[in-house]
This record gives sequence, structure tokens and C-alpha cells, in this order.
Amino acid sequence: MKRDDQILSLRLQGEANRDRLIQNAKERDRALNNAVGEVPLPTVEDQADFGAASSHLLDPSKIIVIHPGSQNLRIGFASDALPKTIPMALASRFPQTEAEMYEALPRRQFEARNVDQQYGEEWSKKYQKMCNELKVDMRANKRKVLPNSKELVVNFNRRVDPEVIPHHNDPLQIEWTDVHSLDDPQSPASCFIGHQAQRIPDDSSPKFKLWWPMQHGWLNEDDYTTAEHLFDDFETLLDKAVRQELGLTRSSQWRQYSCVFVIPDLYDKKYVEQMLKSCIAWFEFSRVCFIQESMAATFGAGYTQACVVDVGAQKTSIT
Repeated sequence: MKRDDQILSLRLQGEANRDRLIQNAKERDRALNNAVGEVPLPTVEDQADFGAASSHLLDPSKIIVIHPGSQNLRIGFASDALPKTIPMALASRFPQTEAEMYEALPRRQFEARNVDQQYGEEWSKKYQKMCNELKVDMRANKRKVLPNSKELVVNFNRRVDPEVIPHHNDPLQIEWTDVHSLDDPQSPASCFIGHQAQRIPDDSSPKFKLWWPMQHGWLNEDDYTTAEHLFDDFETLLDKAVRQELGLTRSSQWRQYSCVFVIPDLYDKKYVEQMLKSCIAWFEFSRVCFIQESMAATFGAGYTQACVVDVGAQKTSIT
């Protein structure tokens, strides 16, 4: 698969261009048939038109590649060296946040008086085993083992005051999302995506909930009550990613672009149908091509045969 004519989508484009030129030539010959009895040869202008049409269709800067995953969405132009990567998350207004809906994990009893009640008997056994192994190792290396070392550490930590790092000296300071910076604050459909969605404070007003349209490589049907809500969130996330990451802010520009949509190797037919419907009806791309993940990886690396091991955030596939 090292030649362009071995890719089905590119080959079909070339055949469509040839068929169009042949049809135009036949119509022109039919119009001139009464005056001229010979079939004219294709002119230099026709060949130039065919080359210009082929180069326009194969322009990588006019092709958008979309690869959604469980954790991240990768999107970019075919001419880019690296794609844009954003979290595959969307935050919309909701009566409750995740912290209010679910119990904190890990589920510890913070009011417990001892370690066994806090973490469980099994954890305590493993912890005691590791402590004994550490003491044996320290004695083997001729290091002093204090009998009350744990109490010394606990008492020291209790006496020491924590040091508050100033904002201008904190390199890991998180820029929290301002919930009042929505495009249309009055609309219930307004939302944040990507890193902005993940950096909304839990005590924000109004409250927001984080939605993940894809989980474990499939459409996340467990967390959504209706299929319309799921598909709408998926389309909204792709819409905002195209506008914010690729700079195509006007939907009228999308008709000038083609789309390559990367799907899983073991794909769901309904998923492909829904994505095709979204690309044609919602985004109105001029052309849409679907390619499986392992096929895209081998072709991009220039291999004709390979074993592709895709280790993702929530699933691993081998092809």
C-alpha cells in the first residue's frame, strides 16, 4: 500500500474524474457530430483540467482527519505533522455535579479510629508484611531501626505547619474555567469541551456535569438516558473541536473540505452509519472516507503487513 492508486477512496476519486471527462468529451462529440465526422482527440486544456481537479482533490490541507477515542479526540488536517489532542469530554449545565451524585473514591470511612476500619483487614495484612520486609532489609544493611518510627513521623507531621505556595511561584497552578464565559449563557445547549470542561470547579454556579460520549472504544450508552442526547453531545464536541482547534469558525467553510474518519477495527455498523449521517448532514463535508485504525497505522508507517497493538486509555486491540 505504498501507491496512491491502491487506496480505494483515492482510486474512486480518480475514476470519477475520468468518467466525468469522458462524459464531457462524449457530449462535445455528440454536439459536433453533425459538422465533423471524426472524433476529436483530448486537448491539452482537458488534460490540464484533469490534473488540476486531481490535485485539488488530493490537497492534504483540504482534508480533515478525525479520530475519536475513549480518553482523547485527535483531530487535524492531513498536512499536519501532529494532530490536535483534546480530552473527549463535554461539560453542560446540570442540577448536580459528579461529586454530589456519587460517593468519593476510594470508599474510606474517614471517621474510623484505626487503620483496619479505614482500609480493611486485607490491606492491613499486606501493609504489615511490607513493614516486616523493610525492617529485615534495613537490618541486613546495618541500618538502625527505631521501634516507634511510625509514631515519630505522625507526631512530626502534626506539629509542622504547611507551607502555602504563592500563585506567582506555583508552576503547576491550574487555570480554572470561568463558567460565565459561555458563548450563550442563556442557552441550555451551551457547553465547554476538552480541557475547559475538565477545569470547571465543583462549587461553580451554575453547576456543570462532565459527559464522556465514548467509553471503552464504544458509544457511551450507559451514562446517557436517550440516544438523541448521546449523538447530540458527540456532534457538538466535534463541532466545537473543528471551530476551536482547526480555526474553521464558519460552517460555510466546511463544504470545501473532505473528511477521513478513523473507526475501530472491530466497528459497530450503527456507529459508522451515525458518523456518516453527521458528516454529511451536520458538517456537510464534500467527501467522507472511513478507515480502520490498524489500516491507518500501517499505511501511515509505510508497511504492507504488520501486527498492530493499540494500547488505549480503556481498551487494547490487536490486529
